[in-house]
Amino acid sequence: YYHAKAYAQVAPYEDLVVEGEVTDLEGDNPQLTYSALRKAPQLLILVGNYAKTKNGATRIQLPFKKVTSVTDLRENQALKPANPLVLDVPPDDIRLLVVEGK
Repeated sequence: YYHAKAYAQVAPYEDLVVEGEVTDLEGDNPQLTYSALRKAPQLLILVGNYAKTKNGATRIQLPFKKVTSVTDLRENQALKPANPLVLDVPPDDIRLLVVEGK
């Protein structure tokens, strides 16, 4: 069930997953795990709070001069485009986002 749900969330971004390059991405909370795939002009970001830390707040400097859109794939909602990107990741959870920029 959970695998099917995850696949459904990233299916519209299949090209980004298949053809994207692994990109180093860091946030200011070292208790979180950051990973990203980039295929211009998109960036797929996964931030995990696997350590179950209570403070899941983070700021991530994105590799764009201008962020044009941010989409939360799990919630299927648009977030305010910003750089740095400010997120909160609940304990034992993830944030899965697609960011577009220039």
